[in-house]
Amino acid sequence: MINHYFNQLSMERAEIDHSIIEYTTAPQPTETTVEQPTEPDEVVPRHKTILLAGTDKGGYLTDSMMAIRIDLTSKRISLFSIPRDYKIELTEEVQNAIKHYSKYIKLTELHSYAKMAKTESPISFTAKAIEELTDLKFDYIVVFKIKAFKKVVDAVGGVEVYVPRNMNYDDPIQHLHIHLTRGYHLLDGKGAEGLLRFRTDNDHSGYGDFGRMEMQQYFLKEFVKKLISLESALNFNEIFDAIKDFVQTDATLNDALFLLNEVKDIDLSQVYSHTLPGKDAWINNGYYYNPPEISELHDFVARQIEIDLQPSVDAEKQALIILNGTGKSKMAAKYQEKLETAGYTVESIGDYHGERKLKTRIIVQNEADGKDLKQFFNLSEIVVDPDIETITIVLGQIEE
Repeated sequence: MINHYFNQLSMERAEIDHSIIEYTTAPQPTETTVEQPTEPDEVVPRHKTILLAGTDKGGYLTDSMMAIRIDLTSKRISLFSIPRDYKIELTEEVQNAIKHYSKYIKLTELHSYAKMAKTESPISFTAKAIEELTDLKFDYIVVFKIKAFKKVVDAVGGVEVYVPRNMNYDDPIQHLHIHLTRGYHLLDGKGAEGLLRFRTDNDHSGYGDFGRMEMQQYFLKEFVKKLISLESALNFNEIFDAIKDFVQTDATLNDALFLLNEVKDIDLSQVYSHTLPGKDAWINNGYYYNPPEISELHDFVARQIEIDLQPSVDAEKQALIILNGTGKSKMAAKYQEKLETAGYTVESIGDYHGERKLKTRIIVQNEADGKDLKQFFNLSEIVVDPDIETITIVLGQIEE
């Protein structure tokens, strides 16, 4: 059960300017310019954790939620996508606060009900729920409307990504029209919005919510790559000024510049992405995604972070199997050539006949194996299987 929603995230929240943010842990910068990112006076902990939440156009439902943990020592980043349909059990106290008199609610709806109930800090309900689900504590929280997202993408000159399939979707009610073709594209804000909101085509084919979460993980990695490459050319004061009316955050401009300075030399193959587990559930004819027991979920998050931080064992000394799960012909042979050119040994290639996913899976016997292989793929994850004898790569649909 998700409890303690009325524990404020911090007693140090400053007074709120509701036209810009819902709460803050530090006053907004008063200077009009920031010359250099500076480290705060206090001792910086070895990691920072951020909640990134994107809302629908109305600013109510949290359509996308991601916990980002940045290890400042190893320069490794762990991303955790949180299913928006997670079933949350409400206490009576919370029901009264958000005026939702039902025992269960979807995580995506929590912010909406809290906002409609005019609570002082609607996002704090969502943040606290995710903290209790994951056992992570957020240093910063960023909630953005889609308009802010598009402005930021445009401000960096667009982001180049691989679109894994033709996308054709029209929703006149939401004024949402997505029309993208497979291949590499430099997407502006509008195109990126379509990519990240896509779940199904007009004919109902597609990859659903979980594929969309993987696409969001991939896009975030490519966005960070673009941001780092343009660091010296960007005017972050202008970007912050342009999006401030569409973003709620407790991070100051100095905070953002400090974090950017910390990760500017990061190897993006050291970005590890995960999706929180669960099972489909139907309650009173409504669909939910049922999370595991809280203790199991805590163990899952802690274990993934532990694995992410372990040093890699060189896979060049081991044989590899490559299976084509992209749905495109000759992809296993293409990656065989790429990996053998880089000095790896490919034992065999073939087609994959299981469930296809956007993300490439690197299946290993030991936790530290295979991390050096991540650099060859657009988006990949390490999957530990103690019974597997040979490192097996299942190519995801996002590979080209």
